[in-house]
Amino acid sequence: MGRPHVASGLANGVEELVIRAGQIVLADEVVTDAVLEVDRGRITRVVAAAEGPTPTHWFPDGTVLPGMVDVHVHGCGGWRVGADDGDPDAVLAGMRRALASMGVTAFLATIATAEDDVTLAALRSVARLGGSPSQDGRQGAVVLGAHLEGPYLNPKRKGAMRPELMRAPDVTHFERMWDASEGSVRYVTLAPERDGAGALIPVLRERGVHVSAGHTDALHEQMLEAFRGGVGGVTHVFNAMRGIHHREPGVAGAALTTPGVWVELIGDGIHVHPDVMRLVIAARGPQWVTIISDAGRYAGMPSGTYDEGHRTMVVDGLRCAYPDGTLAGSASPMNRNLMFLHERLELPWPTIATMVAANPARMLGIADRKGSLAQGMDADFVVMGPAGDVELAVVGGRVAHARADDHGSDGSVIGIGGDAA
Repeated sequence: MGRPHVASGLANGVEELVIRAGQIVLADEVVTDAVLEVDRGRITRVVAAAEGPTPTHWFPDGTVLPGMVDVHVHGCGGWRVGADDGDPDAVLAGMRRALASMGVTAFLATIATAEDDVTLAALRSVARLGGSPSQDGRQGAVVLGAHLEGPYLNPKRKGAMRPELMRAPDVTHFERMWDASEGSVRYVTLAPERDGAGALIPVLRERGVHVSAGHTDALHEQMLEAFRGGVGGVTHVFNAMRGIHHREPGVAGAALTTPGVWVELIGDGIHVHPDVMRLVIAARGPQWVTIISDAGRYAGMPSGTYDEGHRTMVVDGLRCAYPDGTLAGSASPMNRNLMFLHERLELPWPTIATMVAANPARMLGIADRKGSLAQGMDADFVVMGPAGDVELAVVGGRVAHARADDHGSDGSVIGIGGDAA
């Protein structure tokens, strides 16, 4: 890739950006050699380079995409939300910076099943640091709220979670979580076949919470009933759920054939075979598939064996598992997943942008401001290099991440956080 040009004098508080790139990905087309203009944190237009002003950033071989919205991410870069071995505020701050470097501009802090005190502390942190439009894009990806992946799950489909901490859905129990989050819980994964789910689901829906079935052993008919009762999708389809049998379609079969149901799909090519990923997208249609990372602490970390005290994790490239081989989240960052979709599954850029940005924004009810590069939208976008590196990430019109080798015309370097060095 030719070295990108970055105009000198840019500061964190810059109000106007003009990004010129080899291609810019819109909802239904890819525009070549074009510029994207930003003013006061909003996208103003995308035009041919010949019609635009002098760029502040120029990436001849770069691809500009809407910033990815990850609704299911537990951690990255050594951080993990809901961990019992770190300060919750420091974890979220670290995740915001690390995720921006991986192309994610907004996310739900996803809390796996844990002790109540750990979950409550994480939710209070989300309430303090996230869920607010006032978050400074210079500090990294925006925290949209919390995703509770449990504890209302089925131990029969525990995956990498601790079954002794799982419990039946309970409205009173959830009220404690809701109060701690100050209303910032946006997404709950539960097992709809468990006693109590029928009472909790309407409470969640009334509060605008997206309800998804996951870590569930539900039968096909139970899932259809759950969809009718307010469950809106399935969490990491095919993983930790009853799969498809030709006489019992199970959770996955119900999800792929029921209109209006969202399907989460882990994008690493490890949790779900690439050909099955193609089947999911073909069956459900790209407009109902949301690509997630399900990343944990070790996304972006070196391979090796990590001792956490109560468990040992083995990281081998992009694969993260217990010593017995049980997958435990993913170590694959979203920018790598995006390139996997483009290169291995050979999907066109607009289709990928739909699944990594537009769909999660639509699912969360924020598609009027996030998820695309349309005029008037929040200026959340990333510039990807040909090899999948994130050259630049902009959140709310402010530089959240720039590669250290991006040099301005005066030789200055714009580093992580956008600070001129």
